[in-house]
Amino acid sequence: MNAFHVIGGVTAIWAVAVAVMGIRKEDFPGGAEKIVGAISVLLVVSAISAAILSSEDEGGEEHGGGEAAAESH
Repeated sequence: MNAFHVIGGVTAIWAVAVAVMGIRKEDFPGGAEKIVGAISVLLVVSAISAAILSSEDEGGEEHGGGEAAAESH
């Protein structure tokens, strides 16, 4: 498990919580639109960043390792 799995899970839980609160409470989020929006943007940007960074760690392993694959052709 890496950071993307953790942050992605938190983002999914946040999305479900916001949806449930929006369905149950007619005036949600009241005067806190900017705060809810900022948290949402922060979580999504964090999840995307974690996905990009974790994909760099795995880089050449999935595609045959670059130099070795180029030499075999």
